[in-house]
Amino acid sequence: MTGVGKSQTTLEFAYRSRHVFHYIFWIRAEDDAVISQEYSKLIGILGIAPADDPDAKAERVRQWLCTTQGWLIIFDNVESSDLLNMFWPACGHGSVLVTTQNSTLVHRAHAEVELKPFTEDEGSGLLLNYMKELEEGKYISTGYGKGDIQTGLWSTLASFWACRSSS
Repeated sequence: MTGVGKSQTTLEFAYRSRHVFHYIFWIRAEDDAVISQEYSKLIGILGIAPADDPDAKAERVRQWLCTTQGWLIIFDNVESSDLLNMFWPACGHGSVLVTTQNSTLVHRAHAEVELKPFTEDEGSGLLLNYMKELEEGKYISTGYGKGDIQTGLWSTLASFWACRSSS
């Protein structure tokens, strides 16, 4: 389901886990060309010998992951399990987190978290918890509609936190 906050929740998890992992990599994973571009960036950041061939890039990053401890790699917005086969680290350590709308990818997971949209009351409650103003929370919540509050909620909270942080 789109717009329920999979990427935002994952971003928050990564932020809260920044002291647990030595390395956290965010890989946009819409298709193999995008993942290959992301792996090219990793090659540069990690100082791995460059490669022109996408398969060689993937293999070099996978080798680095398998020889390094304390990492989390996030594949965001995966559409197909075939995409992950070439890029999935083939080692028993490290952590992999996948966001997807494709429920057939669950077979790779040790654990699954399914996010569902907030109801109007849940969305209002969350906003009220941070904003403490009933009318403003209800107005924002109903403005985004009953089943689709998540996207608007995260941008609203992000704006609220940014304003709160700067004051």
